[in-house]
Amino acid sequence: MTDPDAVSDTVVYPLVQMGPVNVTVDEQVTSRLFCHAPPSATLYLASGYFNLTNRYQRSIMDQCRATFEILTAAPEVC
Repeated sequence: MTDPDAVSDTVVYPLVQMGPVNVTVDEQVTSRLFCHAPPSATLYLASGYFNLTNRYQRSIMDQCRATFEILTAAPEVC
């Protein structure tokens, strides 16, 4: 059981993305996170399948004020 008064610096949200059936919750939440993170924030992204789409690239480069640390698989693992 967790303490409701405890202070934490990490939040985990399970998200789903199924483009073929028009479920884009993951893309929507990720884009909003990029655009609304405060300048003092550092966003740590880790994924073996992270797809840096044009939308994500624009969000990170043009709209986001936070710092990013991205860990993803190297092309050699394919």
